[in-house]
Formats: sequence, structure tokens, C-alpha cells
Amino acid sequence: MTKKHIELPNDGDNDETSTKTITLGEQLKCAREAKGLSVNEVAEQLNLRPIVVKNIEADDFSELGGSTYIRGYVKNFARIVQADPHVIQSCLDNCLANEQQPNMQSFSRQTSRQARDGRLMLLTYLIVIILLALVVWWWVQKSSMETEVDISQPTAEEIAQDNQVVNPNTINAEKVNEGKVNNDLMTLDNPLKVSEAPEATHTLEPSATTIQDDQAAQTASLLFTLQGDCWIKVTDATGKVLTSGLKQTNETLTLSGKAPFSVLLGAPQSVTVSMNGNIVNLESFPSGKVARFTLPLGE
Repeated sequence: MTKKHIELPNDGDNDETSTKTITLGEQLKCAREAKGLSVNEVAEQLNLRPIVVKNIEADDFSELGGSTYIRGYVKNFARIVQADPHVIQSCLDNCLANEQQPNMQSFSRQTSRQARDGRLMLLTYLIVIILLALVVWWWVQKSSMETEVDISQPTAEEIAQDNQVVNPNTINAEKVNEGKVNNDLMTLDNPLKVSEAPEATHTLEPSATTIQDDQAAQTASLLFTLQGDCWIKVTDATGKVLTSGLKQTNETLTLSGKAPFSVLLGAPQSVTVSMNGNIVNLESFPSGKVARFTLPLGE
């Protein structure tokens, strides 16, 4: 009796064959070939280019747009080649599930990018607000510094100009010296003998009473009554500075000297001036500016 060996199929090969799945594009391609249709014929019925039909059979749906268009083209493709609609639907669902995951990742990246852009815009607005606040603060500080300037005191330029006034005593001394030199020159050019000298003329000398009256006429008194702080400088006819400096509110200042007087007031609206008991009108001098004038007015 002959023994026959019966070869059983390998279970591993069956498992590998059964686990191998066919993709959506392969299903459509097999159905098309079984139907005996070419790629161009299917493309013509779908109103697509042949390359798009080849991409569908290669599971490349990038040129079909969204999932709605993919489902429409695939179902029409399956209807033309008479493929199993249940198998096609199952493969289509799996394929679209894999296609939607990158889209979700792209949406997540877009959301994070929008959030980052929003933070950048917020930071930009914050910087602009800080810059505007700094500009306003600088403007307020500048305005406050301008208002704090004391207009009752003369400027450095004005004080320097006052200090440049020439002393009248110096001018008189120069004139006297010049007169002496001229007289000496006249004596050298025109020498006269004692016998030829002209008779001296007698002039009347002013009396002591007349001199005292002239001095009394030139001497005057000034009275300054302050309603506010003010810089006051007074110089008499001889060039003597009677007073110079800042005077306080409610202060009374009495001066006397030879007229005319050169007066400088830092804030003329804050001072009442009287000369020999007569009030001096200072309304012609603008408020807030230094006043320079000579007393009596008009000299």
C-alpha cells in the first residue's frame, strides 16, 4: 500500500494574503481594466484630464479639491466601471479620514499663528501708548518750566548792558584833561608878554545861596512801594548806583540822589513809584517785561 503525502497550505501565506488590503485607487483601476475601458475613456466621461484619472488610481487626490469633490468623482468613477459600491465607500471613508488629519494640523498651525500675531499687535499698541505718554509728560514738564521763570528779574544780558554804562565822573575828568592840554598848546603857540596881557575882566561869582538852590533843585527823593517781588536798580546823575537787587513784596524803599535817575524795573506792574511826592505813571510799560526809563519822565 502506497502512502501519499498530502501537502497542507502554509497558514502564514494565507494570513499574509488575507491581511493584504487593496487601496481605493487599485480597486478602481482593477474595475476599469475588467470593464475594458481606457484611462482616456473614463476621463472623457468624468470631464477630467487623463492625468487626473491616473492620479486617482494612484491614490493621489491633491488636484480634486476638498472631500466633497473627492467623493463625487470617486463615486462617478465607480459607477462608470461598475465597481462594488460598498467596497468603494469603505475605502473612500478610510482614505478621507487620513486626508483630514493634515488639514486639522494646518488649522491648528493657523490658529497658533493668529494667536502669535495678536500678541505682537498687542505689544505694538503698548509701545505706542508708552511713547505717547512720554511725549505728553515732556510737554507738561516744558510748560511748567516756562511758567516758573521769574519775570520780575532782568536777564543776564540786560544786567550786562547796565554794567556797561560809562561813569559820568570819568567823562568829566577826560574833558578837563583835554581842556588843560588845549590851553597849554595855545600858550606855546601865542606867547604874550606881561605888559601886553589883556586886562582881566571881572566876572560875578555865584553866591553860596544860589549854589545851594541849584543843588536842592538837582537833589530828589524816590519812593518805591512793592505789591510783589521785583528787581529794582536805580542810578543817579553822578553814576552812583543807589540800589540794585530783588525787593520783596510789601517792602518800601526810599532813595535820594541827584536827578535825573536811570531806573530799571523787572516787574513794573508790581511797583508804585513816587518822585518828590508825585506818583509816576507806569501804565505805558507792558506787563511781564522789564521797564527802563529816566526820572523825571521825558528827560
